[in-house]
Amino acid sequence: MKLRTLLLSAAFIAIFFSHTFSQTKLASHSIKGFLVDSTTQKAADYVTISLKIDTGLALKSILSKSDGSFIFDKLAVGKYNLTI
Repeated sequence: MKLRTLLLSAAFIAIFFSHTFSQTKLASHSIKGFLVDSTTQKAADYVTISLKIDTGLALKSILSKSDGSFIFDKLAVGKYNLTI
């Protein structure tokens, strides 16, 4: 009975820590910025921005907002390329 309780406790702790570490690793990073037209120096609104990995594969595409801002959130650690 004592061994069974110990094993159940160890299993619970292992599951808890693996779940905690896996969630903080995946969705805690973001890339954000502003697009500005180089000629007029005004915000570049509703421009398509693509987020790509090193192989060139597009992960996400978004439109900049009316103030030129954009954000890609819930990203894993890694190298990315932005295409406008």
